[in-house]
Amino acid sequence: MELLMALPLEKNLAVYIGSDFSENFRMVDENSLPVDLTGYSIKSQIKEKQSQDASLIETFNISVAATDGGFTLSLTDTQTSAITKKVGYYDVLLTDGDSIDTYAIFGQVTFVPTVTVKA
Repeated sequence: MELLMALPLEKNLAVYIGSDFSENFRMVDENSLPVDLTGYSIKSQIKEKQSQDASLIETFNISVAATDGGFTLSLTDTQTSAITKKVGYYDVLLTDGDSIDTYAIFGQVTFVPTVTVKA
């Protein structure tokens, strides 16, 4: 999913409990060119409520393709297996080398129990 650097985007996620999860994002400028994320730190947490003081459900693992403007939020099957909540809320915080914070993405996370059994 491409994101314009200047605008926070609402993106809801569905995470299957007991399965690996990943979602790819790509930051672009107003000309649709990739934003170089070299020197940025990226952090994303899932909490019970939309509040910094809310209880933490899980922290996303993040991998970055800096010069392409891309990053991936992921959770392992071990992480998702431990989740007992039905819904959480997350955002993505990007901090550049000058300590300027940008909240780029936010939304709700629905934790989906699996139905189909592997044979």
